[in-house]
Amino acid sequence: MQAAFALWICICAYLNCAGWLLSALHQLNPAGYAVALLPGLFAALVWLKKNPPQFQPQKIHRRFRRPLPAIFLFLTALIFLGGLLYAPNNYDAVTYRLPRMLNWLAAGNWHWIATSNDRMNYSGLASEWIGLPLLALTRSDRGLFLINALGLLLMPGLLFSVFRQLGVARRVAWTWMWILPLAYGFATQAGGIGNDLLGALFCLLSVHFGLRARRSVSVTDVWLALLAAALMTGVKLSNLPLALPCLVAVWPALVRLQNKWLGTLAMAGIVVVISAI
Repeated sequence: MQAAFALWICICAYLNCAGWLLSALHQLNPAGYAVALLPGLFAALVWLKKNPPQFQPQKIHRRFRRPLPAIFLFLTALIFLGGLLYAPNNYDAVTYRLPRMLNWLAAGNWHWIATSNDRMNYSGLASEWIGLPLLALTRSDRGLFLINALGLLLMPGLLFSVFRQLGVARRVAWTWMWILPLAYGFATQAGGIGNDLLGALFCLLSVHFGLRARRSVSVTDVWLALLAAALMTGVKLSNLPLALPCLVAVWPALVRLQNKWLGTLAMAGIVVVISAI
């Protein structure tokens, strides 16, 4: 699961950087994204080759025979089915987030939009940059639900890891890792294009890697924690208070940044680009 968590953060950060770069080059269009996604796809394949997912069908079958995992699997299947059958109808998305994405694609770059709906200009951009390649390449908003739906699949393992690192008993952590992802706010957004679930997921990822960085000797965990926190603020500025638990989690490990100061400087630049800044 660690590879999946890291890959998710890196993909989202890459798409944010790619969006800004294509916008600066006035190439925010399907052709531009087709070219920009090739290096990212290659890097993702290299990552997966070095960190192959451990797929064990027998173990998965045994796990989902138990009541709580089975309920999660059933409701997740309904979420994917609902996302496939019904067009997105999230109010925030259809009133200002989708319209501004279409404005940028029409212009070929990000720009201030002359509109009476001010939220098209001052709201966070991280979720839009993640979804824009799907919108540009498929010319449809029907696939945008996959961002939340796939994110939901990461939440059980992520919650279990965070709980265990915080000292929660294994049995208690295992129980709540299946219950919490199906809370009303998460379950109802997972099949749509709201961005609250995405912000919560980045917060948990930041806390996870922050706590993990305390025990590991790798500065990579610190970088991933900072990237996830930056993406969380980039989704919407009202997530900014959640940066405090992210900072508390990673604080003891920040001293490791001085060991890789060149990489840290590069990472700081990426953090600025993808965050609310």
